[in-house]
Amino acid sequence: MTKKSLFLLFIFFPIHLFSIADWTLYVHMQADNDLSAYASMDLVGEMAKATLSERVNVLVECDMPKHEGTYRIKIENNEARILDVLSYEMGQNQEHELVDGMKWVSSNYPAKHYAISLWGHGSGIIDPIRSLTRGILYDFTNNTYLNNQALIGALSKIKNEVLNGNNIDVVGMDACLMADLEVGYQIKDSVDYFVASQQTEPAFGWDYSGFLTTASKKYCTPAQFATAIVKSYETFYDNKKTSDYTQSAVDLSKISLMEQNLDQVISKWNECEDILGFNFKEIINQIRKQSLEFEDDDFIDLHFFYKNILDEINKIEIPEPVAQVEPEPEPQILPRPTASRPRPIFSRPNFRPRPSVFVRPIVSQRPNLVSRPSNVSRPPRPVSNVNPRPPRPVSNVRPPVVSQRPQLLARPSSIRPSVQRPNYQRPQRPQRPQRPNYSRPSRPNNIVRPVIRYFPDFIYDSDFRTINFEKLNLSNRELESLNSVIQELKNLLISGMNLIEDSVIANETGPDMNNAKGVSIYFPKNEIHDSYYLTNFANDGNWVSFLEKFI
Repeated sequence: MTKKSLFLLFIFFPIHLFSIADWTLYVHMQADNDLSAYASMDLVGEMAKATLSERVNVLVECDMPKHEGTYRIKIENNEARILDVLSYEMGQNQEHELVDGMKWVSSNYPAKHYAISLWGHGSGIIDPIRSLTRGILYDFTNNTYLNNQALIGALSKIKNEVLNGNNIDVVGMDACLMADLEVGYQIKDSVDYFVASQQTEPAFGWDYSGFLTTASKKYCTPAQFATAIVKSYETFYDNKKTSDYTQSAVDLSKISLMEQNLDQVISKWNECEDILGFNFKEIINQIRKQSLEFEDDDFIDLHFFYKNILDEINKIEIPEPVAQVEPEPEPQILPRPTASRPRPIFSRPNFRPRPSVFVRPIVSQRPNLVSRPSNVSRPPRPVSNVNPRPPRPVSNVRPPVVSQRPQLLARPSSIRPSVQRPNYQRPQRPQRPQRPNYSRPSRPNNIVRPVIRYFPDFIYDSDFRTINFEKLNLSNRELESLNSVIQELKNLLISGMNLIEDSVIANETGPDMNNAKGVSIYFPKNEIHDSYYLTNFANDGNWVSFLEKFI
């Protein structure tokens, strides 16, 4: 061996020895249920048949029925090699087992990017209570499953304790009905991309051979890896002539914007109801019936739901506000021309008629009277012969003044003897029987009773086209406000649909599911499941209050 060959050996051998894979896929396979036969098919028939390279590591932690312990398996070309059998059986503590499995993977098979596949049964955002075949990672032997709270805890611990605060690049759920807005909202703080199905998945699940071969050929970004899962799923089920499959990949960095947009749509919808004075329960129920449902009819496609609302709103024909007509000024009465003759005095302004009595004319100067001569005296008055009234006699004696009231004589006792009355006591009134302590049951707080206007004729009938605005008798200000709110609602619905299309980076459906756009939402027909109130989505937004109005 020449010196040049030795030099090249020492240069390239350490780099090859310590090279890190691009991707490590960890499959957390809960097959201790009625899917165990398909688990063996996925391990040997799909994963092992993938053309793997050093770019990709595939590790599986598997629990099978009637098997004690948990298997840890490494997938290689044409081989599923068992590395270890743990003493405990999966399903006893689902959250701890998921975190422990990722610690084993990251410490022994590090990579630039990590993807997790949760393999098993799924029931969407709803945690089952009595169902034996529902729930993510359901274990028939231990009768356990991974609920929403445990899922959040497990992924958060993987991010902080295993990946040093970095998000998990891709989390996929090889299970039914998991592509919900609520599920994505639960895991958005720990995951970048989310892959799942809106519809129930066929028993074969994902096509692991297809996307693992794609990732082994060239470097894939997290978005490309998630897209490869969706594309291989479509190819697999198109060949099997399946018509109702769905699979989508969602960018979770935009999931909060979707939740905020939904809250704004609900707020504008409530404003419309407040202006009109009644709620659109019949219209919402009609839209709900027209929406795209899945195998579990409690879930509908969010994009199609928005589209149906927008189509109904476009049917509203709001009348134009009536222009306010100002009253014409009263015609001014002009005075008569006075050229021919003077107006009578009583037609003059500020004329006050005088009382009808004789008024002595006012003389500007008194007439000069003839003065009496100074030497002439007035004759004396004649004296009357009638005797004057005699003077009133004056008396010095006054009548006596009585200072005290006269003393009355006492009635003789012999006239009416005093009789002592008997000590009579009024009998007590019988007590009224005590009423039972009955308290009227309080109304539940979650029931929203809308304010409804009552009119002699109908206002609308499950369709916006039938709204009778003449009966509503809205003012111009209310019509303008209603028109503005409806326009804002239309813009929010359009932006919400665009946001869903931007967030879903890959979406493949069968011919029967062409209207499925990758994100579902929980809208039950009869009642809201108790476990839904425990989700982060229900607590952070207004969707629950919206459901309670119409269910």
